[in-house]
Amino acid sequence: MVDLADVPVHMPDVAAASKDNFTGAWNCPGGNTPFLTFSTGNEPSTDASPLYVQSGIITVSFEDGWGDVDVDSKWKDMLSSYGEGRIEDVDGHSALVIPPGPSPLGMVMVVVDGVLYQVLGDGEVSVDRLLEVELSAVTAPALPRSSESSSASPSPSAT
Repeated sequence: MVDLADVPVHMPDVAAASKDNFTGAWNCPGGNTPFLTFSTGNEPSTDASPLYVQSGIITVSFEDGWGDVDVDSKWKDMLSSYGEGRIEDVDGHSALVIPPGPSPLGMVMVVVDGVLYQVLGDGEVSVDRLLEVELSAVTAPALPRSSESSSASPSPSAT
């Protein structure tokens, strides 16, 4: 079971991010934003930041508190700030898509039911693959929490 935060956590189920290549779960210190990490097969670097992680790594996060945000305006502001990218549909929701570059290293953001789902790449993962992971996370059922029935599986453990 997963008890990283008070927001629902969803396990993607695509080749780039699934229980089969799940490498860990963590939460920001003092925060309420859970992160899941996945390896796409490349060896990780030892000197990379845990947020913008190593070669071939994808990080998925879930952040509550976006229910009152005007997402379309927010994405337009962020596009202006980053200078490139696009807005597109992910399962009926407006998504911000930023291709891999110096910073960020590839990102897809979408808000569903007041929760921001963010998929970060490492500069090596294509934006199409990030979109595939985002769609899978958005449409996957929430993982059961440790206070819920323990009959569900798989159940990644926090690291």
